[in-house]
Amino acid sequence: MAYVLMALAALVGVPEHPVAAADGWQVQSSINPMDDRTQVAARKRGVGIDLILWCDNRAPAGEVTAEVHIDKYLGSSDQYAVAYRVDANEPVLGKWQNTSAGLVTTIYPSDQASMQKFVSDVAAGSKLAVQAATYDRNARGPVRVLSIAGAARMVDELRAKCVEAAQ
Repeated sequence: MAYVLMALAALVGVPEHPVAAADGWQVQSSINPMDDRTQVAARKRGVGIDLILWCDNRAPAGEVTAEVHIDKYLGSSDQYAVAYRVDANEPVLGKWQNTSAGLVTTIYPSDQASMQKFVSDVAAGSKLAVQAATYDRNARGPVRVLSIAGAARMVDELRAKCVEAAQ
């Protein structure tokens, strides 16, 4: 997983060594060397799962996006069925985009409305559970659980930094 994040960091200009924040979050801020846009990301690591929230100011001001890294190869399809649950709320099912690099799979909601719902749900919670279909599509992958305490603060900080950078 570290290889994927280092490659991503090199591509988008994000420092490889994030700054620690409260509740176990790591925050990174940088300038994209390709277009001089400010990029800010917050990352929460867990066992077999990472959650990354970011704002790179290409999206509308204040819009935060997210992706989930899972330590399991799901396959090479573009989309997979994913279920996520925040706290004791009902699970949310949807089609998510998928990119795989070796044994790590990055998944994220396929459309903007689903993305914003996911970010909003995460910001309102303290525990995230994620399960994605595997490559054979007949089986569900393992459930990965992550403490997301402090997510509301991270989303608010990212929104503020994105709006500030867009001005």
